[in-house]
Amino acid sequence: MTFSLKTRVAASIVIVVIAMGVVSTVVGTRLFGDGLVTQVQRGVEKDLNTAYLVYEYRLDEIEDQVERVASDDAVAAAAARGASWELHRALSGRMDAAGLDVLTIADAEGQVLARGGKPNSAGGGVSARQVVEKVLSRGAPASGTLITPASALELEAAWLAERARMGVLDTPRARPSDVTALQNGMMLAAGAPMFH
Repeated sequence: MTFSLKTRVAASIVIVVIAMGVVSTVVGTRLFGDGLVTQVQRGVEKDLNTAYLVYEYRLDEIEDQVERVASDDAVAAAAARGASWELHRALSGRMDAAGLDVLTIADAEGQVLARGGKPNSAGGGVSARQVVEKVLSRGAPASGTLITPASALELEAAWLAERARMGVLDTPRARPSDVTALQNGMMLAAGAPMFH
């Protein structure tokens, strides 16, 4: 069976057009895909940088609030007198004004003199022990993020432990686990020495 010249030319043009369409589609998809991936990566990087800046700002803000309390003469005088109720009242007021969940004063050994969130709770160690150790070793303010056990949160204020509690849901691809709730809390913590 022979085809006419017209049919062969038309078939050749159709084959060339289909081949060019396939090549264009493959190249376009690859370029679009690479561009899209790059754009998404830049967006995620920008979001992470923003989150880090917000985290650093909040940590600096907490450290500034703690330094103000540490340099307050009335707080230092109450600490020197061992007036735990007076210290609690002062810490509680400053804690509320600064929007802090925890505000504690400890001695040089890390033993609590007063807690802003719980009256009559002197004694025992502070929940932010790592920060206190850093402050004591440097003699300067320090801050960071801590994973705090529920028992330490309970010492600071009963509602903190409840707020930190988070239920664990089973999902189709999760590993089997007996854990039904997470009890620990993550907190931004800061400490400053009192030189009075």
